Amino acid sequence: MKKAESPEELKKISNSEVLKFIMALQGLSSENEAWEYFKTHSKQSDNGLLVLNPDFLVALGVCFKDTGYKAAKGTTLKYQVSYVPKTVGNKPNELVSEITLTGKLASPKPKAIRFSESDSIVNVEWNLPKDESNPALLATIYKREGNYGTFEPIKKLLMANNEKLDKNTISYSEKVKPNTQYDYYAVPTSITGLEGTPSDTISLISHQFGTIPKVVAMSAKDTLSGLYLEWGKGLESDKFISALVLERSTDPKSGYAILDTLSMQQQSYFDTNLLPNVLYHYQLRYLSIRQTLTDQIATASGIHADESLFMEPPVNLKAASSDDEISLSWNKSIFPEVSGYYVYRSKSGQDNWELVSNHLKDTVFKDATIQNGRNTYKYAVKTAGFNGAQSDFSNIVFGNIGSTYKPMAPIGMQLAPINGRVNISWRSLDTDDIANPSFNIYKAIGNILSADISVKQLALNGFQKVNETPITNTSFEDINVVQGKTYSYTITMLDDQGNESPVSNIESISLPMGPLGPPANIGVRKINNEIIISWDKSYQQGVTGYAIYRRSKGNDAYEKVGNVNAQTQEFKDAGLQKGTYFYYVVTAIDRFRESSKSIEVGIGH
Repeated sequence: MKKAESPEELKKISNSEVLKFIMALQGLSSENEAWEYFKTHSKQSDNGLLVLNPDFLVALGVCFKDTGYKAAKGTTLKYQVSYVPKTVGNKPNELVSEITLTGKLASPKPKAIRFSESDSIVNVEWNLPKDESNPALLATIYKREGNYGTFEPIKKLLMANNEKLDKNTISYSEKVKPNTQYDYYAVPTSITGLEGTPSDTISLISHQFGTIPKVVAMSAKDTLSGLYLEWGKGLESDKFISALVLERSTDPKSGYAILDTLSMQQQSYFDTNLLPNVLYHYQLRYLSIRQTLTDQIATASGIHADESLFMEPPVNLKAASSDDEISLSWNKSIFPEVSGYYVYRSKSGQDNWELVSNHLKDTVFKDATIQNGRNTYKYAVKTAGFNGAQSDFSNIVFGNIGSTYKPMAPIGMQLAPINGRVNISWRSLDTDDIANPSFNIYKAIGNILSADISVKQLALNGFQKVNETPITNTSFEDINVVQGKTYSYTITMLDDQGNESPVSNIESISLPMGPLGPPANIGVRKINNEIIISWDKSYQQGVTGYAIYRRSKGNDAYEKVGNVNAQTQEFKDAGLQKGTYFYYVVTAIDRFRESSKSIEVGIGH
């Protein structure tokens, strides 16, 4: 074996176009340069994909093709390779190897490591351990469409060398038809075409499971024996969905467990394995033929009520008083049928209990609505069930605030934009202790979200008092606003002694950016050789200047002839052609916009 010694010999052994291949691979400009590259680069790694051609390896002097010997499969042949030394007299190095003719490549079996599928592209990847004795550099990809028929070879790929994992990797992807099953396997292949052990078959489905439509609304109805679940019909047919999966939890956000697997035709389910007066949450999901679950496609919640169940009242109710509020706490119920609690209040010595809380999940409550510290109040709490039932009252506790008197905060504040102003209205919770209530309005720029601000903290949160003297009405018009900005308001009530209530709820309003109107009363006059254009000053907020436009008679297109600032109300147009009739319009300008054009006025020059 020896390396080709001329371009002609290289072409004869390998391929008549081999020098052009070297030119393309190495970016060379002539066959002479390609030949010089071949002479000086004898390593296989220097010659790229050309080493996949056994004839090129023969021309490179590193391969021998034994075409003169015929033997049956199973025959073992022994070959000896001697490296001829360049120095005369040195003993040749000899390499002896045996090969058994099997007609099949001895290589490890590729293992599938990952795949992905969509409705247009599929990807699959295998790897196999590196083996110095394994001559496979290529892999042949076989494919079958539709889960029937025979596999056909579709591609020969060069295996990638993954040095980090010490493995060879086979990667393949292709565009496919939607909603079709494809089967693939890979076979390690030598450069002489011998195939090794094939991989296992991977089945891919060109389908977007996330686009499967949801069923219609799902409902849960209570019956004497349990909850009856019902939902609308889902998919008419989808060969990639095998079943519906019904899941249940007592927490709507997590903890769902599979209740049952249902056929695609089923539209109802009867759940009898329930605790009474417990809120259950259900969700339906599709089960794909890959045994994977989609996102939820329908949800419902329900309670199987047992009205005969006795609701235990809360225990260990306690009250703690301060200058501003009365704080209550009690022990949490251990019963699963309890959904929450309600707090009731009455004046000491009276039995007209009023509900003062929303439905509470927690076991603490702060009553900050009491304004008169001269009264003592009593409190009791009831347990609420999922079925709407309530327990008897808990133990009764008493409390009063430390301050002797405090007005109540206004309620029901409403904001409305009117002609570039903000109209504010509210309602007063008058009591017998306040003869002449009055009000303060506080304003901040921006949307203030805090719902727990005291009067002392208003300035720290950007609020400033709007009114100079207390307001005696329950409405007010704020004229000191700018269109396009957002404002937040809160209100306090004052008694006749000047005591100020806590702040009301905070409300915000965004003023729309009104249209920018053109200047009015456009006038033109001629003085000497100049035309003077004048207009009234615009009092619109944000106006920064004016633009003046002119056209001549017979010409419909305006051209801008000047700009002036907002403090100027006239413009001199000079250097005009005599004997021409001109028309003028003026626009107003702010930082972002330009108004429409004013009324057109004309004059001859």
